[in-house]
Order: sequence, then structure tokens, then C-alpha cells
Amino acid sequence: MKIFETESRKFNLRFWNKFKLFILTLIIVFIVLFIEKINVNSYFLIILTLYLIFTIFYSIIYSKNEIYKICFDENKLTFFGKKYNTIWQEDFLISESDIKLKVISSRRYCDKVYYLNIQNRKSEYLINYENNWKQIEVLNIFKTYKELKNEKIIIDEHLILNSLIDQIKKCQSQ
Repeated sequence: MKIFETESRKFNLRFWNKFKLFILTLIIVFIVLFIEKINVNSYFLIILTLYLIFTIFYSIIYSKNEIYKICFDENKLTFFGKKYNTIWQEDFLISESDIKLKVISSRRYCDKVYYLNIQNRKSEYLINYENNWKQIEVLNIFKTYKELKNEKIIIDEHLILNSLIDQIKKCQSQ
């Protein structure tokens, strides 16, 4: 049995981390409006209000689930997570699921986020989409999954893996 684990965070912290990315643009718009003393028409206020509502719903939807522990046991994959702050557990058969290694690019090389998309017929989970796992753990989860499923790593995955390994080596010293 192989176990991979990261720190579990409360829903409020997950929500705030997602929400603050979008609220920054709203704050900048309001600062510009007050500095320039522009007369704002009602359409603009409606758009800003809709943007704020959309931001709140988006932040809630994408921060409600968190996976903080993954266990591999022969042909079974077990996720331990939280929905809001309620703990849950789900088992997957490795033979009936699929994994994809993906990357969210960034301008700075060390800020790239590598994440895993694991799915079967009924559900899909993103591991490290919120950048809460160490990159080396993401690499080890991916390799363990491929070993247990007896799948070969395809060329596209090799390119992403090599980039991930490069990032781990170069960014560890920083």
C-alpha cells in the first residue's frame, strides 16, 4: 500500500484563496473610478454586481472539494477528501479509471502548476489544481498509478513529465 498525503485546509481558506484572485480586478476598477471621479451609469454597476456574484459562485464551486490523501492498494485507489468541511472517502478501481497529467502555465518558470485529472465513469477529481500538493508528490502519484495499471507513459506525458522533473530540480534551491 502506498499513501500520499498533503495538508488539509478548511473551506474558508480554500474559498478565500480562489476568491482573492478575482476580487483584485474589481478593487482596481473601483479605485480607478474613484480616482478619476467618473460618473458611472447603471449598466456598469449592474455588470460589476454580476461579476461579483459570478466570482462568489465560481469560488464556492471550485473550492468546495479538496483531496488531501490518496492511497494505492493493488487495483484500488482511495481518495480521502473534504466537501466544504465534511470528510468523505471514495474508492476507484484503477483498471476502470484514467489519469492525465496537465499543467497550468505561468510567466515564471517555478510558478507552473502541475495537476492530475483522475476520472472514471461516474466522477472526476483534480489533484493539485489548487497547488496544495508538492510537485514531487504529483510526480510520484502519476508514476505509481501508471505502474499499478501497467500502462506505458505516452510521448505527450513524457514531455510534461520531463518539464515537471526539470522544474523540481531547478526550483528546489529557490
